[in-house]
Amino acid sequence: MVAVLAVTSGCEPDLCLYEDGVATLELGTGQQRFAPLRDGDSVPYVRGIQGGTHVEGALRASGLAQPAEPALHAEQLPTISFTLHDEVGEEIGGYHELPRAFAGASDELELLGELVIFAEDASSRVGHTLALRATVRDQCGASATDGASFVLAAPDT
Repeated sequence: MVAVLAVTSGCEPDLCLYEDGVATLELGTGQQRFAPLRDGDSVPYVRGIQGGTHVEGALRASGLAQPAEPALHAEQLPTISFTLHDEVGEEIGGYHELPRAFAGASDELELLGELVIFAEDASSRVGHTLALRATVRDQCGASATDGASFVLAAPDT
């Protein structure tokens, strides 16, 4: 008689096994709670502790695959590009294709308080109409994009 031992590994099931390739993305702001960003909204910039300036972006998504334990499987996280653009479309801040962990289940994901950093001091752009754009892509090939124009405001006091 041969005994068979069951061994469990730390591996997660294939993320793409049930992926349908359809993702949605909604752009917003907020650090504690998601607030949808609509064209024409006023968004204050924030001055960080090191003197740089940023806006606090937020995303709400669905249909993305991500590991159940993001800290253990960071290489399987969705990647995000979150960029700032001036009135003529020039990129003036943000980042490209960084892995980020969303909170929630695949049908209702949120990412709050994402620092979208200006490449310059934002104070010179107060009152200007800028654009915030985001693209998310998961390891299974699903992707979505959203963007909105907003009026940059002075920091909340």
